[in-house]
Amino acid sequence: MNNPTDRKSDTWRNFRHDLGRLIPDTWSNLREKPEVVFGILLLMVAGISLHWFATGMEECINEWFIRAPHQAAPALQQLATNGPSINQAIPAHPPAEPAPESVSVGRTLLFTANAGALTFFSSLFAWAYRHAFRELQVRYKIVSSDRPRSCLVLFVSQQKLLKNPDTLSPIGPVTLPGANGDASIVLNGTDPLADADAAKAAKNPWWSWEMSLRGLAPHLPKLRRIYLIGSSDGAVSPGSPGTGTHRDLETMRRLLARYLVAAGRAPDSTAACEMFVLWQPVNFEDFDEVDSALNAIRREVQKMRGEDHDLCVDITSGQKPSSAAAAAFTLNKDVVLQYVQTNEPKTPHMHDVRLLTAPESTH
Repeated sequence: MNNPTDRKSDTWRNFRHDLGRLIPDTWSNLREKPEVVFGILLLMVAGISLHWFATGMEECINEWFIRAPHQAAPALQQLATNGPSINQAIPAHPPAEPAPESVSVGRTLLFTANAGALTFFSSLFAWAYRHAFRELQVRYKIVSSDRPRSCLVLFVSQQKLLKNPDTLSPIGPVTLPGANGDASIVLNGTDPLADADAAKAAKNPWWSWEMSLRGLAPHLPKLRRIYLIGSSDGAVSPGSPGTGTHRDLETMRRLLARYLVAAGRAPDSTAACEMFVLWQPVNFEDFDEVDSALNAIRREVQKMRGEDHDLCVDITSGQKPSSAAAAAFTLNKDVVLQYVQTNEPKTPHMHDVRLLTAPESTH
């Protein structure tokens, strides 16, 4: 479970980040969807009209029920108490009478009626134009290898060719056994894309780390941290060996470390291995557990003075629920998700996915 202190710190950090992005993101969204501006203006007109209508109703109530009886009450009381005075001078020319109350009331009624009609029709128009607010639009920002990230998250799939990490040196070529007596596969350990092509040509069904090599390649010029996430064992019978891929994390670390040394990201294999973080086992079929793990990794990146745009989550490997959870985790953040094409040319693509408006409701 997440630490409450970490959650509060994460919430405050996200708030400050979102506040700083409020004006540029709002301007960008309004430029992309000008109909939203019109919808907002409709709601403003409806709100102002409703305020006018309420003001007019208040004036009518004051004129009819409050002001008129209060103005007549003092004169009637004096007349009832003292009666008419014989010493009171009667002016030769009586003063001009003020405008009749009916004129003021009539103007108030006309104002109130117009405000009520404007409120009704502007609200009706805004309701008819509601798709401006309820339409779903997803913006895919595809970034290729020209934008490497410094922190990469890889979900580890199961493989059966490299069983003992102690026999695997973290530097130099690696020999993988061939399938059905075929020739062995040699990974030179310098270019991950070339080694991925060599593994693909061998067509060994027990080698599933080809996509991890391809996913690593675009980020090599900038990498400083790699997070490896393996699946938990799940339910197994007593005494049976676990099947979770967390048992392969050390093997993958030693395999990928050689490419960091070859790319100049680390001076030797020891320093390269220290760039990896072997995450605790995660249930790949538990959406919340995957999301919690990714949020914890995000906090670690921020503690290293990193930003969201430094983090990339590769969803190619793993299981469908873990990929769905990882994709949802990156929504409306600067964190990008990466997917390596399973069809040729098997190119890794990074996507910045943002939901610009709320999805349309069916209710």
